[in-house]
Amino acid sequence: MDSNAQDRSSNRRLVRQKLPESLAQQLLRDIRGGVYRDGDLFPSEHELMEVFGVGRSTVREALGTLTRLGFIDVRSGQRGRVQHPTAEHLLTSSNEIAQFLVADPLGAGQFHEFRQVMEVGMARRAAELVSASFVERLHEILERNRAAISDQPRFVETDFEFHQAISTVTDNPVFPAFIKAMSTWLYAQRTATASFGAEEQCRISYEFHERIFHAIAAGDSDVAGREMSAHLSQVNDVFLRSS
Repeated sequence: MDSNAQDRSSNRRLVRQKLPESLAQQLLRDIRGGVYRDGDLFPSEHELMEVFGVGRSTVREALGTLTRLGFIDVRSGQRGRVQHPTAEHLLTSSNEIAQFLVADPLGAGQFHEFRQVMEVGMARRAAELVSASFVERLHEILERNRAAISDQPRFVETDFEFHQAISTVTDNPVFPAFIKAMSTWLYAQRTATASFGAEEQCRISYEFHERIFHAIAAGDSDVAGREMSAHLSQVNDVFLRSS
């Protein structure tokens, strides 16, 4: 066994109740306490089994929890490495709950309200911080969105790409992480909306994107926010009618 792992984790045994959760919590305390630092190789399954006196299934379940939470980066065939979780890890870990809530009309309405606050603010901020390079990149995405109007699956992809691009203008990693998570949470909603009236609905969404783009390019935060709000409301209304 790795002597460092033995020294750092010696003389500890877990209460034999909900062992995977108990082990995961202990390992999280070790990471937060600096026992394992960012970039360190994590002990192997065998080492953890020996140190904590638990079986392989318990270790694997605990490591799975830490991986889902973003504290360990596991590559195929390699030992995991400690990493600092990001906003993306936080939001991704909520996927199952979020998708369950969105499936309910009340939950969908609550997510729509939340999305309004977040994305309208992002559009306004994008207009305030706009640069020539950002306008060029957003225009390229808009053109791909236009070209996909008659191709619903591709249109949905470029739709999310457009919203994702707007979220990156602040260099705040929380915003693109939020949009990426929302793309998963609301995929069924967006697909249903694009299917309801198919090409016509895609065209309407594209026209909203075009107006949002021009407002951002002009640095007009009021119009950018207003058009984004109208766009999200229209998408939500169509989804409710198609449900």
